[in-house]
Amino acid sequence: MNERFWMVRVDGAGVPTMKYGDKTEAITEANRLCVKEHKRAYVLETIGFYAPPDPKPIVPVWALCEGDKEVNVEVADVER
Repeated sequence: MNERFWMVRVDGAGVPTMKYGDKTEAITEANRLCVKEHKRAYVLETIGFYAPPDPKPIVPVWALCEGDKEVNVEVADVER
């Protein structure tokens, strides 16, 4: 999996959310925003990443109803 991408951050703006797969596109956008906002813009490049371990499955527990009576449902422990 290729995790290399670039983002653009402008001084005083919020957190960058747009990912660019091409460095040239990120530089072009940084230049555009710099001119538009009259603020310094930064091109950020990934140098690595951390990934969480595989999550445990979520097992829903439902209280099922059939007419006026409740049906109890038990769920086994699903630890890996």
